[in-house]
Amino acid sequence: LDATSVRDSSKDGTNNGATTGVTGVVGNSWDFADGQDVNVGSSFFDTSRTEFSTAFWFNADSHATNFFWGARDTGSCDIGFNIDTSSNARSYMRNGNTATGEFNPTTHLTIGSWHHIVQVYDGSASTDAGKWRVFIDGSEVTLSYTTTIASSSCAISDDAQIGGSDVYSGGDGEVDQFVFYDSAISTSDVTSLYNSGNGVSCANSPNQSSLFACYDFEQTGTTLENQVQLVTPPANTKLLGLNDFSFNVGTTTASVDNIVSTIGNAWYFPNPSSNTGDGVSIGSASDWKFLSNDSNSWTISMWGLNDDGWVMGNAFL
Repeated sequence: LDATSVRDSSKDGTNNGATTGVTGVVGNSWDFADGQDVNVGSSFFDTSRTEFSTAFWFNADSHATNFFWGARDTGSCDIGFNIDTSSNARSYMRNGNTATGEFNPTTHLTIGSWHHIVQVYDGSASTDAGKWRVFIDGSEVTLSYTTTIASSSCAISDDAQIGGSDVYSGGDGEVDQFVFYDSAISTSDVTSLYNSGNGVSCANSPNQSSLFACYDFEQTGTTLENQVQLVTPPANTKLLGLNDFSFNVGTTTASVDNIVSTIGNAWYFPNPSSNTGDGVSIGSASDWKFLSNDSNSWTISMWGLNDDGWVMGNAFL
């Protein structure tokens, strides 16, 4: 099945002064100083979210006044990550309150060295420690919480920034491989992203089905390009030329995502609680020659990955 893909440029960022072409973890990075940032638009938090995750590499030049990404409407509605002082790093998750998850940066972050930061938000969790988590270099960090973490994020109309955050002081250091997911990723995903300190490219990032935006900082101009691909299903195609019939794939009946598989790309079909899961119709039994000519034997081969376990009603074919 042939599908077309195009880079989702709607989430491209605008460079406001950052130095490009600096050696990073995976290829190049961008170097930020106070007052420099990349504006990536408002689509990240223009509606309230009950789960999301961010991951990025950074190399801080100091332990003070570094805001490495953020989105903010008011003083009580902002999300992001910064190193506030030499004794306090903050993972912001404010929704009408002053909620942050905090830790001592000198314990976990070495100045002049690359570190991998992952923030995972799951509003359905029963505790603050379950709702708002931080991982550094593949390992979870124990946070202290200033107040209760909300069960959903703010809806923020202002643009999000990488390397800074609206009125806050900007970051002082380099940033590479910034990834945003619209789900709470797993600890195994965190491990894959860290990749023993080597990082991974956007194309090889785990959990591609919930990848919202990914920036590799390989560009050298004024635009930071989002590397996530939008995949469009074929309007009409034939099955390998083996059967003399055509079939249609509609965007409302087949959720087709750019999933990296064992060989090339795969398609992702979510399975709702009803019995009307997404699928691709490939004709009736009479259309398939091996089913309509009294064949005594035949073979079907495919790769499959079941997200929900083997339960009644889940079928790949």
